[in-house]
Amino acid sequence: MALFSFAAHADAKDGRLKFDIPAQPLAFALDAYATGTGIETFYDSESTQGRRSTAVKGVLAADVALRILLEGTGLAEVSSGNAFAVVASPGKAQYGGARLSEFGSYYSVLQAGVAQAFCRHAETVPGDFRAIIRFSIGSLGELQDFRLLNSTGDLRRDAIIVDELRDVNFDTPPPRLPQPVTMMVAPRPAERTGDCDVAPGRQTTRARAVRP
Repeated sequence: MALFSFAAHADAKDGRLKFDIPAQPLAFALDAYATGTGIETFYDSESTQGRRSTAVKGVLAADVALRILLEGTGLAEVSSGNAFAVVASPGKAQYGGARLSEFGSYYSVLQAGVAQAFCRHAETVPGDFRAIIRFSIGSLGELQDFRLLNSTGDLRRDAIIVDELRDVNFDTPPPRLPQPVTMMVAPRPAERTGDCDVAPGRQTTRARAVRP
């Protein structure tokens, strides 16, 4: 279980947040960061094994906080639009000959497709539940081997998520894309994030973490 605490709002006019993430296994710390900030964070789960984060405490900009969290791990953050990819620092080993930063635009495609599915029903609009999904993308962009890895606490909502996402199609994946992809939609107050519009069918959302 990740150990963290967060203020539920920005503490400064420039959008900085109050962080309090103890040092811990890196994967847990990254999940805590993604949950608390609402910023999509992409990383290769293999790269986090055996690594520990640096503690992050204070009122900081999101990118600065992530940089501190990764200190001493041999990994670095790369901005990918409205998300971050965590990649090997320059000169470090690569994943399958490729860096996760190469796939930032495609992760945005995955994010948008999953967002549309979650925002299609009132029951699945992100809020007080956590959903962890795993899937692969076929050569034509079809979703394959989809699994909901946890229960959201509502069997009807679980069934809707499975039904909706099994029909999602994406653009053709780039070569060397690390697969399968694991995505976490973390609990967060809808009134704070504005993830989805009010009217069903016109909604957009942002998933919180994606991990090959």
